[in-house]
Amino acid sequence: MEIRAEFDALVTQWKAHCQGVSASSNADAYTDCDPYRQIVALGENALPLIHERYRGNDDEAFFSVFGWASAVREIAREALEPPDEAKGNVMKTRDFVIGWLNETLTQE
Repeated sequence: MEIRAEFDALVTQWKAHCQGVSASSNADAYTDCDPYRQIVALGENALPLIHERYRGNDDEAFFSVFGWASAVREIAREALEPPDEAKGNVMKTRDFVIGWLNETLTQE
């Protein structure tokens, strides 16, 4: 399966999982599922696809709160460390991660 098709299928599954845990106050509930882990397992190949979704203004905004930044951090490991002023602030974290992706993906 082509990576984009696999990624898109996993995102659809992840969205379904997130809808199922939407009443949870535990943020980890959104990323504690196989589709999320499989997206992360795609590794660096997933970063351009995450970047496309993360920059979007549609229903992907939900994922910017509970998932995309976490997925990028897990894939990038030590290479991605938001500054202190971004920690705990969804929009600053989103801006930082998108900026990091812009820079990282243009270097490849």
